[in-house]
Amino acid sequence: MALMDYLIWNRGGWPRVDVVGEQYHSKEIRRLFPGNMPMTGMDVTRLARFVPEPSNTYDRNAVRIEVDGLLIGYLRATLASQYQPIFLAMNREGLAPVTTCEIHGYQYPADSSGTWLSRNSGEFDAQAWVVLDEPHLLRPVTAPPRVPYRELPHGSALQVRGEEAHLDVLAPLVGPPGESWVHGVLRAQEPATEKAKRGVLIEVNGSVIGDLTPASSAHFLPVIDHLAKAGQLAVAKVLLKGNRLKVEAVLHAAKAHELDASWISHVVPAAAPPLGAAAQQVAIPAKPRFVFQAPPGWPPVPAGFEPDVSWRPAPEWPTPPAGWEFWAPEEATRAGTAK
Repeated sequence: MALMDYLIWNRGGWPRVDVVGEQYHSKEIRRLFPGNMPMTGMDVTRLARFVPEPSNTYDRNAVRIEVDGLLIGYLRATLASQYQPIFLAMNREGLAPVTTCEIHGYQYPADSSGTWLSRNSGEFDAQAWVVLDEPHLLRPVTAPPRVPYRELPHGSALQVRGEEAHLDVLAPLVGPPGESWVHGVLRAQEPATEKAKRGVLIEVNGSVIGDLTPASSAHFLPVIDHLAKAGQLAVAKVLLKGNRLKVEAVLHAAKAHELDASWISHVVPAAAPPLGAAAQQVAIPAKPRFVFQAPPGWPPVPAGFEPDVSWRPAPEWPTPPAGWEFWAPEEATRAGTAK
């Protein structure tokens, strides 16, 4: 089964852990660097994929780390035993966990003078690290919205206000570890009076769990309005910490002025996000004018079929073609049938 890359969650590029065993894979790592390297060495940043290896001869808990399909090393054994079961479970869902990886490479210059440097003459050396948080923080405990949305980039921490009044919603989401990530939907709150200012409400699983101060709201209202014009919700990472007695909610999202031009311009019209693999969750469109269309090789879709958030295609069904649109405008579907 082909796996779809899933970018595991983190706290804005940390925590970081060292990759081990790079010295045994220097030839593969060297291919990630340009032919001519500066004398001081250089850094490259890539996405790394975690590949569990339960059949590894030396360590049945092993987790290999690949970049661009090349083996660059492994997770330290004490970490691998914690993470391999999680990565295997993700694989069974059709997902391949990936994360940011930075590699520092150094090409020793050729030396024929007989000095100490000659022992490394022309050799390549590298050190690598990956972003990897605690096992329980690799994925959010909530499902994403079932309508078109856009996730804001990670940003500085901002305390949500009034979450203490919503303990009934938040406490079950924290769980035994005492902390968890959830999807937070940012919604504009219109003022109750002419003198009042617009605010921002934070929703989790369809329930309001707090709001932002007027000053903080001003940083997010422009992006909320921008996405709303394209029929999309603004979604951000919210970190919950606490227990059944008290839970704090902290928003981690880039403010409007921190978004780069490419992020702002990459807003698509209101439609359900495309799916890259059969195992990915099927999104439900925001309006009834979109209908579900099955990929080639799937059984016919029953009339009015709308999968809920827990629905998954049967494992024996073929993987959809790359970029397959699961939701199409009803008018276009009828026109295609008429032809």
